[in-house]
Amino acid sequence: MTKIVKSDNPISSILLKELTAMSAVTVTCCIHETSYTKKPGKYDFPTLSCQLPSQEHTVSPSSLAACCGSRGHTFSPATFGQNQRTAACFQQQQVFALDFDDTLSLHEVMDRCRQVQLPLSFVYETFSSTKENRFRAVFIHNCSIDSAIVSKIILTMLIGLFPEADKSCIDVARMFFGGKKVLYQHPQINDFEATFTVFELNTALIAYLSAVDSKNVARKIRTILSKTGIGFGSTFPFINEFSSEAEFFGMCQHTDFYQIKDLSKKIEEIRISSTLLVENRSTFPQFIKINDFYSFYFLVNFKQKNSFHVLLIQTHSTPLKNNNVSTVTAATSIRKKSQKKLLQDFPFKELPKYCQLYRSFQNGETCLDHHHLFGLATQFSNIKEGKTHFFNLLSSSANDDYGYNAHRRWDYYYNYLVSQRYLPRNCIGFCPYHDQCRPSSNMISKALIVRKEIRQTSQPHYSPLPDAEQELEQHLLEALDAKGKDIHLIEAQTGLGKSTAYLRHLDRNNTRKIIAVPTNKLKDAIVKSATDKGYCVMGTPSLPRDQMSPSLLKKVESLFQKGAYRLARLVMEKAVKRHPSPALSAYLEDDKKIFSFSGHLVTTHSKLFTLDASFLQKYDVIIDEDVFRTALRMETVTLQDLRKLKSKLPLPVTQAINLILRRLNRHPLTRYDALPPLDKACHDDLECFADKRLLTNALDFLRSEAAFLDKERLQYAFVQKLPDTKIVLLSATANKELYQKLFCRDIHVYETKEAAYQGRLLQYHDASYSRSYLAEHLDQVIENVRVLCPGNPVITFKIYEQAFCPEQELHFGNLEGHNDFTGESLSIVGTPHVKRCVYDLIGLVLGVPEKTVRSANLSSQPLERNGYRFWFHTFTHPLLREIQLWLIEQELEQAVGRARLLRHDCQVTVFSNFPLRQAILERDLPALPDHQSLG
Repeated sequence: MTKIVKSDNPISSILLKELTAMSAVTVTCCIHETSYTKKPGKYDFPTLSCQLPSQEHTVSPSSLAACCGSRGHTFSPATFGQNQRTAACFQQQQVFALDFDDTLSLHEVMDRCRQVQLPLSFVYETFSSTKENRFRAVFIHNCSIDSAIVSKIILTMLIGLFPEADKSCIDVARMFFGGKKVLYQHPQINDFEATFTVFELNTALIAYLSAVDSKNVARKIRTILSKTGIGFGSTFPFINEFSSEAEFFGMCQHTDFYQIKDLSKKIEEIRISSTLLVENRSTFPQFIKINDFYSFYFLVNFKQKNSFHVLLIQTHSTPLKNNNVSTVTAATSIRKKSQKKLLQDFPFKELPKYCQLYRSFQNGETCLDHHHLFGLATQFSNIKEGKTHFFNLLSSSANDDYGYNAHRRWDYYYNYLVSQRYLPRNCIGFCPYHDQCRPSSNMISKALIVRKEIRQTSQPHYSPLPDAEQELEQHLLEALDAKGKDIHLIEAQTGLGKSTAYLRHLDRNNTRKIIAVPTNKLKDAIVKSATDKGYCVMGTPSLPRDQMSPSLLKKVESLFQKGAYRLARLVMEKAVKRHPSPALSAYLEDDKKIFSFSGHLVTTHSKLFTLDASFLQKYDVIIDEDVFRTALRMETVTLQDLRKLKSKLPLPVTQAINLILRRLNRHPLTRYDALPPLDKACHDDLECFADKRLLTNALDFLRSEAAFLDKERLQYAFVQKLPDTKIVLLSATANKELYQKLFCRDIHVYETKEAAYQGRLLQYHDASYSRSYLAEHLDQVIENVRVLCPGNPVITFKIYEQAFCPEQELHFGNLEGHNDFTGESLSIVGTPHVKRCVYDLIGLVLGVPEKTVRSANLSSQPLERNGYRFWFHTFTHPLLREIQLWLIEQELEQAVGRARLLRHDCQVTVFSNFPLRQAILERDLPALPDHQSLG
């Protein structure tokens, strides 16, 4: 016997306690208390073998390396019951060792581990070694294995990975002598980074075999593991990693197991059992029995949060004969139930915006380890063209760090997870950035959304209301002080105090100003407020409708509708001479007086565009609220009226109209050059003609740029230019891109901070709530709104406003400038789409080519807007899409703004599938009493 030390105390208290206390990983194995400096003799062996099973110690990996590798203590990697070191008495094992007797060098072993990315815990030189030619490599699994079958599988796979190792190491009851010194120790030996998992070992073996002989990998791996009892997939062993019970159960549902009796009957029991296991990971490892022959074996993965491994194991004592499906009663192969359906048209270009791990992979920012790449590969394997995309990135110059054989190695990994029908891995199970991203189950779901889902993509930041008010004032002063004749667009929320701000600075820079607001009612309110503040202000007069005779009012409004504005004034002047009317006389006098008034003017959006350009040069113009729809007007004329008008027009104009009509007959949508201008005398004659002979607005057609023919009616669009002076426009909804294209002028945008609503905006997006949807479900929607929002006024389409609120006259299309619902809770029902021809005409006027507009398609597609991602039925062409979305958003925001949520604690409830800023989104309606919901 050649021992030099025999310890008087338990080994853990002398050598192990200090190191083990600081270790994240501990292992339990049998370590003999006797230390040797030479290989024990044949007379020592029986004593060691007999005593070893009773000497269990729980130690850190570094303590194990010091004790056995440096101090010569004999150990057994497994522990045993009944004090008998036999496979039949096996209890558990976490440590696995391989002997190399002058077959491979230490460098070659470490290099192979590095290539297949299998962590090696430590290596020590054995007593029989000379010049470090004999050594023992020790691998530590990341958790304890309590099945001798599974331990045997792991040892067999290690021998397959290192065929040069001593084959007798495959014995789970093997005893190993200590050594002379530690040759290698993992830098993080006491952390889980230095441990391996059975899943990593499986992929490492596949990678090694593919490097040795890429054509026969499947056959070789079956040969190596043929008698271990492991279940096989169509190609590879059923050793899989999951990050949730749903992933595991999903694989069970998408896979057929050949002839495994009772599996279909037990699938629900397996689901329940696996759920309990995953929720309580402390119960791992554990078998879930399928029948008397087969079980699933669950193992925890401490290396990754929420991750676990599952093996399909043959638990019957009779081994499989050659693992050949055709020669056994109950085989362990898995086959595909059907070809897996892959995701089509995946938006790879959008993915870097949502997935930081993908972005790191694409840009080569960091060299991802095997676990991260495998998690990414499970995403790509569920996408059509995913494999091509994955390997293009892997082979790109940005990813040179993955090595020259990365493509070949990962080709087999990829085929492995495809054959095993892997579902996309949950981000929590593999992604180091999962807690920095918005909540999402996997990488695919980050880039894809389902129908009716509205997903928030960014966390909004809201400023205190006083800060937003202060910034609005700063922007306004900057715009008022600016030189030149540009447009200054100040974006500010509804209710932030835009009118209050500009009324404080009307006299700034000693310039006269014209304020244009949406309605006469708001105009009068602004005039009163400005006058009360001591400003010299005059409002452009409003037609005194209530002071005019019905016949006169009808005549004047008819002329306005026909575009005969000059004639309308003449008719009123004649009426006053025949039948004096103080109110109408004052209107006509004030309408002239504005041109000589020396103070500030307040007018409406519509009136602003009728004022003479030379007159407006004297003023700075402040426009309150969006003026786009007033500047780009839509009118209608019948073909009959247009034919009548042609007879009174000069020949060049008639020829131009004939050309337009011929084009419209070929296609109902067209854009054309401006018609030749008319002199004043000719235009005056046309107004008289229109008064007598026409029913529709044919005169403004002479200013049009685009038209749409619908049977016998022609809808046309024309632009009213903003005055050539400095414009300060304050709006919650104005769109810079559309303004630039409409007015072809420099636009300076001032973005004001967004403040949080004091009130509450609740939005239900369970349906589209379009006109057609309401037409089909009107009674049900009315009842739902009545139950969910009792007593609320309702803003909706004009056609349905009487159905919701018979006494109300506020609907989509006439909302700007109305403050009737300030501080009141209200309901908004509908997604205010307009006719396709409106989008087309605006697109033509803004420069979209005629051919493009005609062929533009609408389809349901995922969008990102205002911090949300959602599906919406819209144009594929970007500018037409922007026009449509902006028109809808503008109308809904104007409707919400009527309650002034920014300053009042009330609730606005919206029923629409277009998400609004600051909305609390509800995908489904709450359960309503007596089954009143839409269902």
